[in-house]
Amino acid sequence: MPRTESVVSIMRKAQHDVDLWLPRYTDLYEAAGLHATVYERVQLRDHLRPMWNHCHIMGMEELARRTSQVTESSDCKQPSPLLQQIKDLEAEFAQGASIDAQWFLIVGKILDTQN
Repeated sequence: MPRTESVVSIMRKAQHDVDLWLPRYTDLYEAAGLHATVYERVQLRDHLRPMWNHCHIMGMEELARRTSQVTESSDCKQPSPLLQQIKDLEAEFAQGASIDAQWFLIVGKILDTQN
């Protein structure tokens, strides 16, 4: 499925070190008054795939809307090239395609500043 594969290829180019820097930079949590107590990687469950597909489409629709506003404010009036890609992805998702994802869960505890 060409559209799904194109999205996956973009995701593969993203930084792979997210799970390395999230738990290591505790100063970010401490600056917010938190102490990171739990860090987990969560695999997308099959029954959540339709919702994830829908979220992915909604994000692309928002991006298309924002880029079309920029285009409308200029002299060039062209529809966003994302619109066709969104339609193609929706069709592939309707046939059962999905894009796998991992989520990162961090739980923080409020630092006790009285001690």
